[in-house]
Amino acid sequence: MSNSAVSPRRLLPLFLGLVVLVIGLFAAFLLLNTNALDGAKRRATGSDTIVFDADEPCTAALLGQTLAVADPAGLRLFNADGTAAAERSGSLAEPALLTNGRFALAYDVGGPCALLLRDDGKTAATLPVDTAVYDAALTADGDAALLRAGADCLAVLEVYDRTGTLRYRRNSNTQYLSACALSPDGALLAAATAGEADAAFESAVELYRTGKEEVVFRLPLGAEVLCDLAFLSDGTLCAVGERTLYFLSADGALLGSYAPDGGRLLRWSFSEDGVSVLTESFSAGTACSLLRLDRTGAVLAEAALDGAPLSLSSAGSYTAVLTERKLTVFDKQLRVTLEAEHSGSRLVLMRDDGVAYAVRTGEAQPFNP
Repeated sequence: MSNSAVSPRRLLPLFLGLVVLVIGLFAAFLLLNTNALDGAKRRATGSDTIVFDADEPCTAALLGQTLAVADPAGLRLFNADGTAAAERSGSLAEPALLTNGRFALAYDVGGPCALLLRDDGKTAATLPVDTAVYDAALTADGDAALLRAGADCLAVLEVYDRTGTLRYRRNSNTQYLSACALSPDGALLAAATAGEADAAFESAVELYRTGKEEVVFRLPLGAEVLCDLAFLSDGTLCAVGERTLYFLSADGALLGSYAPDGGRLLRWSFSEDGVSVLTESFSAGTACSLLRLDRTGAVLAEAALDGAPLSLSSAGSYTAVLTERKLTVFDKQLRVTLEAEHSGSRLVLMRDDGVAYAVRTGEAQPFNP
């Protein structure tokens, strides 16, 4: 048998076939690994993570199936896939944001701008304000209350309907106002006042009917500055002071109060059946606690927290607390239903089905129980 060399010309088709095979295998490798990497990324961020475009400073709130975001350019609503559902432009140097029912209200704290928007974008209004806005309230029907500086008085209270039409206005000529609240049906408007009585500082809560001029009641609450007001679902009015939460009936009776013993109030969040409160105890080495209060200020449940809280949110029977590294969701008995680590989030938003969103600039990541 003789030895014979194979011609390079005869090897060329075999070589070309091997090249095509290698290229094909390499392409398949890249495709499979790209899909694997994409899958890993989706698992890391969560397939329902809402990615949105916003400038700092910004704030966010849940509005039905959308995410409402207020930043210096105005108010925008984002769908779950990150597309814009609706928007209203306006100048919000220090944006604040409220949502209720199908409506969102954004305003510039200390600036003359307030924007109202429904979740489908069909109703949108720029409220006609020309002085600094300091506080606001919103009903599920889209009625908006504004507390703003007066041009010829100390403060102005106004109520607008969902179209941006003014339906109530009240000037405060003798007292400064620090907070406002609007009842669920829009018929009652409350204000926290700050003034002088017997040569001493005095805070009080006043209640008005939005269709009349007279004061329904005025309840003095001493020298403690009131920083927030809210109506609960049954009409109970909660006033938040520097150290104390007060609970008032619609006729001005003081139903009860709560003040942490040897500590201070850090944050609070209102829900349909009460108030969730974060407190800090000085006597226990600045330990922080979460409490649920009923409509009289009685403590229903209490839980110790691991770490200093950054954000608090309540919805339905659930309350979420965000610390530097951890997100924790509690039920109404303050039993833990979810505990997860997060990175870089500064805001938590609670849904009434137990899902919590950890929000950082440009991203809202859901955590499921």
